[in-house]
Amino acid sequence: MDLFLGLDLGTSNLKALVMTDTGAIVARGAASYPLLRPRPGWAVQNPGAWWAALVEVLADLRARAVPLERVEAIGLSGQMHGLVLLDSAGNAVGPCQTWADARCAAEARLLERRVGARRLAAIAGSRANPSATAAKLLWMRRHDRDRWRAAAYFMLPKDYLRWRLTGALATDASDASGTLLCDITMRDWSPPLLAALGLPANASLPILASHAVTGQLMRSAAALLGLRAGIPVMAGGGDVECAAIGQGIVGGQADAGTALATLGTAGQFFAATERPLIATERGLQTLCHVVPDRWHVMGALLIGASAMDWLAGILAPPGGAPPAVAQLLDEAAHEPAGARGLLFVPHVNGTRMPTVDPAASGAFVGLRPWHTRASLARAVVEGVALALREGLEASRAAGIPIRRVRLAGGAQQHSLWARVQADAFGVPVELGAAENASALGAAMLAAIGSGAIASFAAAAALVAQPDVDPIEPDPAATALYTERAALLRTVMRQLRPTWRALAEDASPEDAGH
Repeated sequence: MDLFLGLDLGTSNLKALVMTDTGAIVARGAASYPLLRPRPGWAVQNPGAWWAALVEVLADLRARAVPLERVEAIGLSGQMHGLVLLDSAGNAVGPCQTWADARCAAEARLLERRVGARRLAAIAGSRANPSATAAKLLWMRRHDRDRWRAAAYFMLPKDYLRWRLTGALATDASDASGTLLCDITMRDWSPPLLAALGLPANASLPILASHAVTGQLMRSAAALLGLRAGIPVMAGGGDVECAAIGQGIVGGQADAGTALATLGTAGQFFAATERPLIATERGLQTLCHVVPDRWHVMGALLIGASAMDWLAGILAPPGGAPPAVAQLLDEAAHEPAGARGLLFVPHVNGTRMPTVDPAASGAFVGLRPWHTRASLARAVVEGVALALREGLEASRAAGIPIRRVRLAGGAQQHSLWARVQADAFGVPVELGAAENASALGAAMLAAIGSGAIASFAAAAALVAQPDVDPIEPDPAATALYTERAALLRTVMRQLRPTWRALAEDASPEDAGH
């Protein structure tokens, strides 16, 4: 029985998953690394830490007697939008600006002025935003000339792992489509958009199909990782697109009407399409799917289930341990829908939906003496669900029918997330088939590219949904959350001047506090 390895380079950890050619999961593992915030709005990572995490997680799998020597191919998934620069010798030039880095607001506006908002959306499928790789490149060119001059190539985070594994420079259409430099219809780099940044064509990597072979595992990497030298490494894809195929959503008839909601460090609402449907209303983006000739719309939040980790951190006593997130969620589950009149604005990292606003921040609105930490926790879960609901509403407004939502990510670990999302969305919510959906999707790409799985439809059929009834929405709760969703939009409009005033007061000295 052939084995396939899926690697998912996330924001907080690298996940590895070993899968058989029948879709059975043999083993999982993970190793973490920090997200560094040296200044307000900055969020960077050391690419070397990603490689160290890969070495660590595969050593752990070997220690658990997972037969890595039987792995036939490797697939890659990764956090999107990050900027990794390599010099001509193949060394990383400084840290990676991750998707969460919000320093590039002025550059996003400059890019849109240079290209034109309508033209940019028609080519790249999105309005400009500070998370986009193109905005990061502009920032680097304007503010860090030494790194800019030293760089020979730019790449996305997962493609740095490919470089270390194979020595090959390549990317795929799904990840490239999140850069704002890709023609999503042609699934290739856009000469006009590259020209707008003054980038030579040879600074960008070849774009290949997600299941295409990009190179073979080098002997040095194989010896370090306990794998066989020479096995193929596939192009892979962005984490949300890989999660979609890991959850069986490939844009075919079998999954028509099924959307995907992912809640991990960030949150995404994903709906597959058969054509590149350009719909930028309310922050919606159009990106390439990892499935050939398929696209998807996506609404993105800059915080997801990790909002509960944030809450636990601020509830920690001085010098003491924070409360367990599971305990907070248990307490929140006993609170009524609506959190006793408390509303949470979840945009502590800024927002890209329903509008792009890096100055946006979080807020608890309606605090009263009777509110407890359980009320706060319930409000956080509801606020994230209401913000993600914007993606569902925008997708429907674009003409995409959505009859059910499949849930992926860390939010699967507690039933409250699924219950609140079902009520907030007003449609049945299905729990995903497996943990680590992005790593599973990456392993499927490896198996499809190797010919062990015949097609994307065949891969989707292997992801059998668990024999559990979907979580049906409660009509009364849905009515309440519909009112709260409108109230959240109103509060955001009213807070916008305050956000800007507070953002102007931020200083580098505040970063660690």
